[in-house]
Amino acid sequence: MRGHSTRSPPQRLESLPTTTTERSPSLRGSKHRKVPIISNHPLNTLLPASKDGSAHPQPFYVTQAVVMMLSEDRPPWKQVSKQAEVKLLNLWDNSEEFRKRILKELLKDCLHEQINSICSSYLVGANTKLKKDRKLLVWLHEQVIEPVVYEQVEICVYEETWDTARMLTESEAKPYARLYGDSQADDTFLTFLRDHHRRPLTLDEGKSIYSHRWGEVVYHLNKIISRASLTENYAIRKLEEQFVTQIAAQVLFQEGVKYMEQEMKDLDESERVERPPRTIYV
Repeated sequence: MRGHSTRSPPQRLESLPTTTTERSPSLRGSKHRKVPIISNHPLNTLLPASKDGSAHPQPFYVTQAVVMMLSEDRPPWKQVSKQAEVKLLNLWDNSEEFRKRILKELLKDCLHEQINSICSSYLVGANTKLKKDRKLLVWLHEQVIEPVVYEQVEICVYEETWDTARMLTESEAKPYARLYGDSQADDTFLTFLRDHHRRPLTLDEGKSIYSHRWGEVVYHLNKIISRASLTENYAIRKLEEQFVTQIAAQVLFQEGVKYMEQEMKDLDESERVERPPRTIYV
């Protein structure tokens, strides 16, 4: 396996040959002929460090040496009891060819697809000899590949943000609440989230949240989705409508009874004035 390159990945196909006689450099490069010595690197520091200071897409770091202590019994991989496991263990211990084949297949499954995809695109660009082909590759890279990749990455970020806000638990929301709970959010920003909380944003809609942090969007969106899950639930909405209907019917009934009592009282007084009661002598 090769060591990691200390150069940041190119943004465009700048490594293509400029003339028909010039050949592209080797994939390995002149400065990385062998795997770097791990012991010379500082401990607990992200590696490899690029010359221009850019972060590596797959960094690693070196820790102190750790001695794995085993019990006095046989190690775990030696503690086999079944006959098939014993035969497989003996084959692994005694056959170097078997170990190489297993390692080869393991590396092929883990690294073949990634290495093939990286090298194939590089080799296609490096083997172009005609100026017309090189221009076509540069055009494809700048006008087709880069915009499509950037758009898909942006859409994936919106989908991940909405999924995170939707599935955020109460314990996971506490760190966000400490950061953004006391601050007053923009009303326009909150209104935008309320209008678009049902689905992730599109590319044009996403421009409205560029100025806000990811955690801020997740926190306020989670609160909006939590409230909306109650107000937009069909069963809860029907229950609320039933409560409101019952309360309104009760109020109307009470006001109707008061009105009828007042009408009957007015009619009784009017009748007494127009037709006063008569005294009957027997």
